[in-house]
Amino acid sequence: MTVNAIAPGLTRTPGTEAPEFRARGVALEEAVELLVGRQAIKRPERPADVAGVASFLASDDAAFLTGQTL
Repeated sequence: MTVNAIAPGLTRTPGTEAPEFRARGVALEEAVELLVGRQAIKRPERPADVAGVASFLASDDAAFLTGQTL
């Protein structure tokens, strides 16, 4: 058995662009720019990025990978 985890950052989805965030005074574009500026990869995370990691971890290619957080 393998045990791995996916710990995504701020991912651009309809949920993160919902009015509830704006109602809390969160300026989404400013938050995204700030976070992207602190990352090694200088673009926002997309749902497809997380899906690719999940697909890899579920595949036989990750059979010898365990105890990792991606």
